[in-house]
Amino acid sequence: MLLGLSVGVGLFALAGARRTQSSYDHFLSTVRSSDAAISGIDPADNAHVAGLSGVVGSRTYLGMRAVVLVGGTADLSQFFEAAASYDGAFFDQDRFVATTGRVPDRNRADEIAVNEDAAARYGYRVGQVLDIGVVDPAILDDPQAVDPYGSFLHRSTMTIVGIGLFPDEVMEDDADRTPRTLFTPAFAAIASDAAFYNLQYLRLANGDSDLDAVTDYLSAVSKAGSVDVHYVSVDRAHARRGLRPLSITLAVFGLVVAFVAALLGVVALIRLQRREAHEAEVLTSLGASPAAIRSSALVAPAITLLGACVVTGLTAVMLSPLMPLGPVHGLGSSAGFDIDPETIGLGLLAVVVVWSAGLALSVRRSAPLASRRTTRYRRSRLVQRAASAGAPPSFVTGVRMTVDDGAGPGGVPMRYLIGSTALAAALLVVALGFATNLRGLTQHPEVYGWNWDVALRGGQGFGGLDAALTATILDADEDVGSWSTAYLGDDLLDGIDVPLLGMTPSTEVRPPVVSGRFIASADEIVLGASTASTIHAGIGDTVSIGTGGSARELHVVGIGVLPAIGRVHVQHPALGLGAIVAPELMPGVGDPTTAPGPALAFIEFRHGVDPAAATTRLAAATAPLGDVSDLDLLPAQRPSEIVNTSSIGAAPLVVAASLAAVAALALGFALVASVRRNQRDLAVLRTLGFEDRQMVSTIVWHAYTILGCGLIVGLPVGVVASSWLWRAFADELDVVGTNRSSSVAVALVAAGAIAVVTLISIAPAFAARRLATSTILHAT
Repeated sequence: MLLGLSVGVGLFALAGARRTQSSYDHFLSTVRSSDAAISGIDPADNAHVAGLSGVVGSRTYLGMRAVVLVGGTADLSQFFEAAASYDGAFFDQDRFVATTGRVPDRNRADEIAVNEDAAARYGYRVGQVLDIGVVDPAILDDPQAVDPYGSFLHRSTMTIVGIGLFPDEVMEDDADRTPRTLFTPAFAAIASDAAFYNLQYLRLANGDSDLDAVTDYLSAVSKAGSVDVHYVSVDRAHARRGLRPLSITLAVFGLVVAFVAALLGVVALIRLQRREAHEAEVLTSLGASPAAIRSSALVAPAITLLGACVVTGLTAVMLSPLMPLGPVHGLGSSAGFDIDPETIGLGLLAVVVVWSAGLALSVRRSAPLASRRTTRYRRSRLVQRAASAGAPPSFVTGVRMTVDDGAGPGGVPMRYLIGSTALAAALLVVALGFATNLRGLTQHPEVYGWNWDVALRGGQGFGGLDAALTATILDADEDVGSWSTAYLGDDLLDGIDVPLLGMTPSTEVRPPVVSGRFIASADEIVLGASTASTIHAGIGDTVSIGTGGSARELHVVGIGVLPAIGRVHVQHPALGLGAIVAPELMPGVGDPTTAPGPALAFIEFRHGVDPAAATTRLAAATAPLGDVSDLDLLPAQRPSEIVNTSSIGAAPLVVAASLAAVAALALGFALVASVRRNQRDLAVLRTLGFEDRQMVSTIVWHAYTILGCGLIVGLPVGVVASSWLWRAFADELDVVGTNRSSSVAVALVAAGAIAVVTLISIAPAFAARRLATSTILHAT
């Protein structure tokens, strides 16, 4: 039962790792996710795009400027993005998932749903009634309008019937988080004249390969840079990267637990065979053949192995509703029982092979001829040297009890105990080092590309900042030490669509470059690590940007970590994704002196300035650059990989602590068994004058010797493994791979282990002190 439960938990974690990693793709299939989203298209072209080759589903929603009215006046502090679906977007394609309440009735114009960000930010609740006003887009575009929120095209009383998530919010960067509301097709039909943009979602028969017909058509009917095509495959790649830390943690946990359980199974079988060695001699004396003896010895272990396999499978399946971990858990059909035949079947097969090999070795060693061999006691050199060096008798005896090979029916497997102690120590060092680096990863924004304090973003990344006014405000601000601007967009790099940051060469405030250098001219480019891998380019290589006659050759001069910031809910740079080029290379920008201003301003405060106070003052100073609806002053924006990495929490420590607890429990039982096995020797020592203090000291030194041997092996292994694991983890996420020292982890593990072992040895030590010497010696 115990072996089956242990292995079952390990296989459950391994299956959960696979389920977690694939959970986002499964979720997208259940909500009928689109493969591409097109913004900036002329509404008259929607129907033609929907009929293009390869398009199997098309839904479009209208963007409106809606505000909440309080006392008949617009409350601009409750700004949200209004998604007004008029043909079923978010209802039958890219379905909105209600986590509280329900999805609005698409045939009712007075029902809405809000996303979780809006509910958390503004305190919205299911059943709440809002007075909604929809603004005339013509007034918003009129620079002469005195009060664009003084009158409304439509005004309606709406009831919030659900709070939940849009599909693109399940795995998103901080930069994409924004309050959103979902209006019904019934309302969109009434208020379609209030739309000021539309976004068309496409489901494609063959994924990205069917986008060629769409992009060819758009390039023929649209101006360059006026239409954006967002590939959902990019979101899926980000989601997989974001879920990878969770799945890696689960996989490591499963492998460790299954490995330890398999070894414990081998040890259990070997000890079972040793206990039956005497019975084998009796059967031999009665005339039983070696084959019959081996067969009889296999009955109990075979039943144990079969029962453990059944318990293993049941445990893995019964625990499966706890998976997947991460933000997808509980959404749609992601919860419930799940059977992973590959993981559970192959895992069981591997464990059965290990146990069978151990069983075969045990049977071979318990053969009649082998069982009658006389085991010769071999003196340990360590014990001899300790005795010749004049070490106290209690120390010498404790060491001898540790290095005893445990032969015989009552033997205690000290080598396995030392090995499990070393494994627990190594895993604790790895877990503590991993947790330390993980905390540094989430608390130091520069590690994930945020090399400044705050950023200004115009129009949620779609608008532009007034370049001259921005420079005037930031140069005059005493809190600002340095700043830079950036343009947003995307273009083809060697035929692959890549999000771009357009930045002035050699600017001071810029994303970190992990290898190479920053751009110094317009014919150079810095790539994100993932993008470099995708297009098979490295430092010193040449890549092509653009298409046709406008294509240019750029020299790759650096690999950088890009910040997760850009246009909301469309493709934007993040960690290893994207590239940095000069502003004039950005599509639709052209000459930066005549084009609209940059979309971003990266701001670094002076040294010694309180960031919170400086941010508050800067928000007031930059107010002239826009109103509350189209200007954001953003703190560090975490990419989805970091957001989901943060959810790992104390999982590595829990895993390590669980294994350490098992090792400590095993040590306690082993000390008790060792006292029982060596009670005659201890009784002899008592008759030779050992005092109570020396009896206790002997068992304590026995425990410390086991611990010392384990730490000597485990701590160095843990340091090396911790460093390797974190470097691999950081490289996988494309972050700046700073590795913090494991010295604190080593000290904590060593100190904690000594304290725990001291406590564990108390009971066996006092049991040794209370041995009935005369009874033991008389019996032997």
